[in-house]
Amino acid sequence: MRSKGGPRATVYKVPDADIVQVNDAITLHRKLLSPKYRVAEELAQILLDEYIEPRGLKEITKKEILIFVKDRRVLFVAGDIAELMARYLQHQRGIKVWR
Repeated sequence: MRSKGGPRATVYKVPDADIVQVNDAITLHRKLLSPKYRVAEELAQILLDEYIEPRGLKEITKKEILIFVKDRRVLFVAGDIAELMARYLQHQRGIKVWR
């Protein structure tokens, strides 16, 4: 795998960490460097704060997420951002996303 935009990140392993934790750290580092991922995470947090939590919702449709993204007029493809947001909401926040 080739590195884009510079050298690969150096990840230091603590003595009691296993290989899975190191791989998770590398993956998280790559995601945080991605502007698309950062935008999706920010928009997901805004969606949570302004729409999901005030209404006490536990689920949302991908269409609702897509409409939210299109209203914000992001620079990236709305479908890509909506997909990243859906993954974030589902895996990190426990919100059911209907596709």
